[in-house]
Amino acid sequence: MNSNYRLRTAVLMAIGCLAQSGAALAADEELDEMNFVLEEISVSANKYSQDKVSLSGQDDKIDRKALKDHEISELRNIGKVSSSVAPVETFSSTYTTYTIRGLNSANMYEPGVSVYVDGVPQSFSQYNQNLTGVASVEIMKGPQGTIFGAGPEMGLISITTRNPVTDGNYGTVSTDVSQLYWKNSLDVGGALYEDLIFGKFGLSTRKDNGYIENQNGHDFNKGESYGVNGALYFSGGENVPLLVTVGGGYNRERGHRGNAFLTWDEYKNRRLSGEGFTGSSSFVNDYVASSTAYSFSGGDPASYEYLYQVISEGYNAEPINPKEDRRSASVYLKADYFITDQDAVNLTSTFANSKACDLYMPGQASCGQNQLKDKQYTAEVRYSHDFNSKSKAVVGINYTRRSLDNDVNVGFNLSSIPEIAYMGEMYGMDVSNIPVSNVNIDTEDNFLSLFSDIRYAWDNGFDAELGLRFQHMKSKADGSFLDYETSALSSYDNASFSDNAFDYKIAFGYSFDDSNRIYALTSTGAKAGGFSRFPSTAGYDRKGYDKETTYNYELGYHLAHPSGFDLNMAAFYEKVKDKQAYTYIDNSFVTPMRNVGDMNSRGFELDFGYRADRFTGLVSGTYARAKNEKEGYSRTPAYSPKFSLAGFLDATVYKTGSWEAHVGGNGRYTSKVYFGEGFYLENPGVQGGYSTFDVYTKFVYRKDLEIKAYIENVTDKKFLIYSDSQTYSPRTVYRMGAPINAGISFTYNF
Repeated sequence: MNSNYRLRTAVLMAIGCLAQSGAALAADEELDEMNFVLEEISVSANKYSQDKVSLSGQDDKIDRKALKDHEISELRNIGKVSSSVAPVETFSSTYTTYTIRGLNSANMYEPGVSVYVDGVPQSFSQYNQNLTGVASVEIMKGPQGTIFGAGPEMGLISITTRNPVTDGNYGTVSTDVSQLYWKNSLDVGGALYEDLIFGKFGLSTRKDNGYIENQNGHDFNKGESYGVNGALYFSGGENVPLLVTVGGGYNRERGHRGNAFLTWDEYKNRRLSGEGFTGSSSFVNDYVASSTAYSFSGGDPASYEYLYQVISEGYNAEPINPKEDRRSASVYLKADYFITDQDAVNLTSTFANSKACDLYMPGQASCGQNQLKDKQYTAEVRYSHDFNSKSKAVVGINYTRRSLDNDVNVGFNLSSIPEIAYMGEMYGMDVSNIPVSNVNIDTEDNFLSLFSDIRYAWDNGFDAELGLRFQHMKSKADGSFLDYETSALSSYDNASFSDNAFDYKIAFGYSFDDSNRIYALTSTGAKAGGFSRFPSTAGYDRKGYDKETTYNYELGYHLAHPSGFDLNMAAFYEKVKDKQAYTYIDNSFVTPMRNVGDMNSRGFELDFGYRADRFTGLVSGTYARAKNEKEGYSRTPAYSPKFSLAGFLDATVYKTGSWEAHVGGNGRYTSKVYFGEGFYLENPGVQGGYSTFDVYTKFVYRKDLEIKAYIENVTDKKFLIYSDSQTYSPRTVYRMGAPINAGISFTYNF
């Protein structure tokens, strides 16, 4: 801890010295006159570029500079600069999802907020994206079903990477050293052959040092990751208006960051004592008091009592060492043919394959026996037409296939206990693997969609938009699982069902001038039904669960004043039908997916910002009162803060021909948040309202060299990101957010 203290002190001194130097230079020398051209904020919520004022809906766009300034190197940190989105981090980064406007979907394998990169949909296991080489991140609020199909029924996060065809030649190398991590990245792109062939390449590495001590005084929740990506662009030149892109990437992440569960005292001390879930022996004793142990003992009460007594007195579970290991690879082909200046045909074909392993409970032997294997294929063709600068249309067809192989083998090896080994021989049972939850399920979802969107603006200031999408969805499941009713393996036995969804978007707007506009909107979005990835009973789970649909009603306003002042606000009401949630089943340690009724959210959002040559700032606030409508369950949905406030700023305190000095920071307030669905937890954990703040100062030389000193979570606020009142143990465990972190980064652009 002494080394961490010295690093933090050095960073504080660096921030103070840089800030004082910049202020002194600014006092000695009159600041240069502003030489600044305000750029229009363009968004792509309708799969074509349009200015933000003309958009019917709300869309936050965070550029590359803001991402770099505020240390947003992972997507789950995007809430630092946007109040509208909050990460949902359960027990592992594999299942990171997001809340938008107080709504999220409990279905970890089919999140209600989707993530796209350069128009390519991402697998659920890759929602915590590494943001190296990213040009911007857009947060699209409300259902996006008409354009993007099944999945983004509550919102969508779109990541756009740097493009050498439009951005020109570029190169960036960066290293970032802090108490909690060490990050490195390389990002290059440019023309390879005249103006016909372009290429880009990216490389990133990260090492997390951890901030929870184990019993030996060493950091516990460590991790590491790396990623590579690249693309080639083939242009037809002036005579052939065709651009073909071939690209792909590979990412690997492993460590112990996610599954470090703590007791309350361990959380307060940031140190394992052996009492948390990671060192718990009570899991075994609690489990053998269940129906499975009773079945194992042949259903004989006397044998069951003897079994329980032997285990309680003679067996202690080995402390687990939580482990995460995720790998993903993807390739894509994109072709853009520009028929005329107003007409274009776009083709996209992608394939992604990922493997994820999360060992977080006693009895999970190895990653070889516990894996999630996810594959996803998409093919889309669309045609777009520009009527004029503000009137556009798009029509297309999409096919998507997703498959998931969920293999979870949790059991205990009790063969070393003579009495249990004897009982195993007596009843013909394998006591080297007494099952807790054995699941080997293959599921597949297929989607075929037709979609269109047309927006037309009249000269008198009025405009209208109509979007439609029809999609046919088919789900399949096959495999075996432990049926809690019979304590025997059961099978899906090639189960299947199909469904249809019809989504719409209807909007009307009026522009007072080119810089401000009001609109009214109603829209829908559907998320596929399917089969539970953790089934518990053959009789029920073979039926599957129905699709989840969100209905949105919204009234909003956009202002983008030429002076650099932006204002965006909206009042909304969203209703979710047939909410999918994990439910608790008596005498079972599995929480299968069910439709549990409806949910709604109503509220108001407002953000205003100012962009100028020497100052950039934004403040955004979101009030979203979300409620579950089913009686007998928690009224407040999980991970749904009622109010959140976020803001950031960057100020140039000194500027000359070669040098710039900046100071800045960000802050976020989040109101009370409940953990767990409340559909199977009697007392879901809660985190009270809290605030966090980051600060930084940096010097920039000729736009090429940047040196930055920063501190994250300046006040060292302790806060929870996950809590679980376990169904199999009388204790409650917690995951904690990152503590104060001081660091220095060096970036060179060439």
